[in-house]
Amino acid sequence: MSDRQRSRVPAFAAAAVAALLGGAPTAAANEVCQGIPTELDEQAARDAFGADDAAAFIKARVPLESALDAVCKINRNSARLFKQEATRVVFEIAAGATEPSPYLKDGALIVEFYGGSFDAEQFRHDVEAALRGEVSDSND
Repeated sequence: MSDRQRSRVPAFAAAAVAALLGGAPTAAANEVCQGIPTELDEQAARDAFGADDAAAFIKARVPLESALDAVCKINRNSARLFKQEATRVVFEIAAGATEPSPYLKDGALIVEFYGGSFDAEQFRHDVEAALRGEVSDSND
């Protein structure tokens, strides 16, 4: 084995071990629309609302990400607009947000939500509206 090949083995092995032990996040759980990263500050949610409410908010992440992926899969124009307008998605816990409320801010799609179940079809509609610069009214 050449020196060059030998030097690659430890790095590959370390990455494989980290992935198996959960040290590396999976792409599907932390991005939407084929490459737009998502963020959720679990500690801030716990600090602001307590462990139980934060858990409901955190549990909603996967369904929210799935709904965002659907926006891109269902409509090519929305997918293009999503990638033009949002470099990342930030999930923020918000008291009283019984439905997810998306809006654009500083190149990010902010999604305020308290947690629990939500109307995925309405959320997709609200995301598309936010990407066009319109205001969501799902929590009014």
